[in-house]
Amino acid sequence: CLTNILHCCELLHQIEREQGKSLSGLITWLERSISALCKDDAALLRLETDENAVMISTIHTSKGLQYPVVFVPFAWDAPSGKADRALFHNDEGDLVLDLAGEEENLRRATAERKAEAVRLLYVALTRAEFRCYAVWGGINGAVDSPLFQLLHGTSASRDCRSFSALNDRAILDDVRLLSDSGDTGIFAGLMPSNAPAARYHTTVSADSPYTCRTLGHSPRDDWHVASFSSMTSGTAHVFEPHDHDTMHDTTHATMAVDTAGVQAVPEQPSGGLTIFDFPRGAKAGTCLHEIFELLDYSEISNGSIAAAARSSLAGNGFHEQWLPSVSSMVADATSTRIIPDDPDFSLSQLKKGEWQTEMEFYLPIRNLAPGTMQSLFEGLLDEDHFGEYYEVLSRLSFRQSRGMLQGFIDLVFTHNDRFYILDWKSNHLGMKTSDYNQDTMHETMCRSAYILQYHLYTLALDRLLNVRLPGYSYEKHFGGVLYLYLRGISADPEMNGNGIYTGRPAPEFIRRAGEILLN
Repeated sequence: CLTNILHCCELLHQIEREQGKSLSGLITWLERSISALCKDDAALLRLETDENAVMISTIHTSKGLQYPVVFVPFAWDAPSGKADRALFHNDEGDLVLDLAGEEENLRRATAERKAEAVRLLYVALTRAEFRCYAVWGGINGAVDSPLFQLLHGTSASRDCRSFSALNDRAILDDVRLLSDSGDTGIFAGLMPSNAPAARYHTTVSADSPYTCRTLGHSPRDDWHVASFSSMTSGTAHVFEPHDHDTMHDTTHATMAVDTAGVQAVPEQPSGGLTIFDFPRGAKAGTCLHEIFELLDYSEISNGSIAAAARSSLAGNGFHEQWLPSVSSMVADATSTRIIPDDPDFSLSQLKKGEWQTEMEFYLPIRNLAPGTMQSLFEGLLDEDHFGEYYEVLSRLSFRQSRGMLQGFIDLVFTHNDRFYILDWKSNHLGMKTSDYNQDTMHETMCRSAYILQYHLYTLALDRLLNVRLPGYSYEKHFGGVLYLYLRGISADPEMNGNGIYTGRPAPEFIRRAGEILLN
């Protein structure tokens, strides 16, 4: 078991070094690797005896790892790659392939291959904790290897024929000029003869009985990755997908599809298809969410909206006849004034760098239990207005745990130096805009525990800003939470406020969570 844990740590460390992944990225990589059907040889189960066995590894796979003793047998190899192919990076950093093979570009390609060979040599020679052995000599092609320049510099001829003609003693004397020039930690000597190796003698007496170590305490098994979905469903956690709405009322969640997996032509109501007629359920929610992920809010136009909607509809199997109604909904959602205390702001006014879609977070928690959630909200909300939500809290049933709280925030944006959380909801509350009024939305927010969801999202964003934003203050820099019920949003001024639910967790919630929930 311990061997497997150490092996997982090695793999995670290697991915972190090679791909620069953060903690959340590493957890996601591990989850996907566990569920993947195709397994890499590096992930094969190790035997308990592998630790003391000889390990054969390529330079690439050894990056970020260390071994007590390392042997580098092929350091004399010249840089790989086709010498007649001009593949290089230009001054802007773009990868270029010059099919004409101009001389200057061939020189740049050769210089890049040599630089890569030097980098790989560095990786190979720095994997050892205690000693590294490298083999060297008058080998054909060795004069073009990076190790030649390191060991010989200008003291030996760069002509391959001249270098290969040197005997082993002459090459050794040349290398010793480097090894003997101070405290270099380098020793140079001839390869040992085929003398028999000394016999291994164990330091443990054969008379000493082998005994197993005993564990002084019971191992803990309460470390988990939790999510809003796992808390409200009461089930064991499966890594939280992107928070696309599920459909609790499955009686309306079906749709006809043709053999190609595309929705059949929808029936046309007398007044034409509207967003209220759009199918319900998780797949429809995914489709609508993806549209808002694709949008560039700094360059909103009818064309960009139609392109994003067309791509998402086709990708999720919906007929293109939905394009006008869906595009109209997206146009309304991005042009409607959504911040109550700033009537002139809409999402279409955002500039590049002012928003982040599908922000994933992992929040360290030390005590997650139904009782903890109830304590966080005790006396915090108006019980007359949030009575149904308190009933939902009292019915929460999930296993007490510690570990991480994971989730995705649909959209985080900043406006006037304040940060806002926005969540898209595709819930079907009725067939007209007035059905998406504040009372109806509030009932849904309470019944579906979305109140809990946005409090947890706010907590995650607060922790991030507290670390990343100098001088951060919750009261000053956090603007609030916006839940947009997409089917109920309208650009009609008379319908202003329908489909838009706003909230802002009390600072007392942030303080309590820091004391009893978070690490």
